[in-house]
Amino acid sequence: MAIFAWQELATFDLTAGGVQDVAAPWVMALELFGGATHLRLIAEVARWTAMPGLPECGADGLPDLPMPDTALLLTDCAPAALIGRIGGSSATLKVGDNPPVGTSKPFAVGNHCVVELPAKAVGPLFLGFNLRHRPVAVAALRLRVSQATPTFSE
Repeated sequence: MAIFAWQELATFDLTAGGVQDVAAPWVMALELFGGATHLRLIAEVARWTAMPGLPECGADGLPDLPMPDTALLLTDCAPAALIGRIGGSSATLKVGDNPPVGTSKPFAVGNHCVVELPAKAVGPLFLGFNLRHRPVAVAALRLRVSQATPTFSE
């Protein structure tokens, strides 16, 4: 059994100042981390409207909303869900042919996520929304980021 002793790294917070229009594909949540094999991301507060006419949603997005795959960054993740990426640039929209998670490959975050880091990953951690449309009207987003390297017991 894996045992994780989580060490809190940071809290990313977009809750101050009212609704913020996020136009960038990716927002840097944490510039550097290191010395661990896993990150845990927990959305403590999450409310946004991904585009006009859609209902407000949280970190798990709008799972019942039909959307064409071409409108999404991750086709196996709910539209408008919170997603993440490690490394690369805040402007990246396309991903190469099957890079491992943690090397600029987006992954679903939702309300709770644990992701294994690639060897020697140091950051940054980017956050985004699973919809190509921008801007996203963010009413509130607070995400707690922790790191750990598991130990194993029998």
